[in-house]
Amino acid sequence: MTLLQIKPPLNAAQGASMTTTDRLFSHSSILVPSALHEAVLREGFRPERQTAIYLIYDAISAQCNQMKNEWTRISDRTFRKLVKNHTRKSAEKKWLEEKGFIQIKKWPSKDGSIKNSKIPGRLSQAYRLVEQGGECLWVDLWGRKLEWPSFTASDHLCQYARKVLKQIEVNRSQVGRLCLEEPGSSILSPARRMAVLHWARVLHFGTGSIRRGRRVNRLFSPWTSAPRELRRACLLCGEAIVSLDLQASQPTLIGLLAQDDAFVEACFNDVLYSQISRLFAISRDEAKPIFLSYIYGQNRKANARNRLALEVQQYVADQFPKTHAFVWQEKAGNYKAFARQLQNLEAKLFLDGILGEMKQRGIPALTAHDSIAVPESKSEQALEISRRILGELAGKGRLKMSNYGNQEEIAIAI
Repeated sequence: MTLLQIKPPLNAAQGASMTTTDRLFSHSSILVPSALHEAVLREGFRPERQTAIYLIYDAISAQCNQMKNEWTRISDRTFRKLVKNHTRKSAEKKWLEEKGFIQIKKWPSKDGSIKNSKIPGRLSQAYRLVEQGGECLWVDLWGRKLEWPSFTASDHLCQYARKVLKQIEVNRSQVGRLCLEEPGSSILSPARRMAVLHWARVLHFGTGSIRRGRRVNRLFSPWTSAPRELRRACLLCGEAIVSLDLQASQPTLIGLLAQDDAFVEACFNDVLYSQISRLFAISRDEAKPIFLSYIYGQNRKANARNRLALEVQQYVADQFPKTHAFVWQEKAGNYKAFARQLQNLEAKLFLDGILGEMKQRGIPALTAHDSIAVPESKSEQALEISRRILGELAGKGRLKMSNYGNQEEIAIAI
């Protein structure tokens, strides 16, 4: 997101004449939590500083919401595009942190002082949002106009993803309900609503970055970044969207690599995440990131700080000793290399395999790492291709077919 200078902001009468639909894809309005707006007003900041604070918070919100309250590393370039003055940019982030709207990861330096997390040679820091209660409201940006830059890597699948993304249509009324919490809509946190709006605009204007990962072969696009609620408010080629997901994708791949039939069977029957859910008395959706923190982190000893990951490690050791021994050995040397191996295997299945064939057949399709989305009329072809390729390369697993039009889900064995 970049900024251009334009005329002063709308006056009150002009603002009142703009409908919610007008504002959804406006270049001069954004949503912010009411608590943030009230805090800014209490400070008596000038309009240009208010706008800088809103834009910085919006940028952090758009990226942090994908990480589900985990630390999110954001490049300093993101903020330079919003606020040209380096001192001003740092001051706004410091103010947001002091007022309890964001957290910036710290580390102790050699002299004992606490500093913001910086990696030598990389201009970036790690951030986390502090959840806000209350409502969201529209604010007009002072003297600014939003633009969303576009970048597409030369990789043939990235080029194909751009072509397909141009055929996405965002349902304005659904997005309006999600963002403003009108009667009948699901209740989302203010930051989540801001993220929905941000990525709805990116999809609507056909912009954003499409590239392959630097360390892994995954494909990253506005579709992979879009919140789940937003994907369900979209049409592809004028049709409802059907998504095919490999159930328990990462655990399934681990079981296949470990050649542990018992572990693969637990993934196939959705026992693994269900057991972890019961272990911590949480939902299945909450169990997944805990399991991944065990897989993607280093081998845990008894004094490990991540107690939840340690408990999952012990659970796997007790119930699936063959998989535990395999994972322990793979992570013993370089645990990050093991995580990349899993993600690259996933990319081989869904990108080089499934998406590659769909491109050859001219089937519009978009991937989100372990899932593929197609127009409803192409769902049977997509299912046939997915079952065959996953069967050949993975051997065993279960696909979940979800119809974004009516929220139906069907489990299908490969």
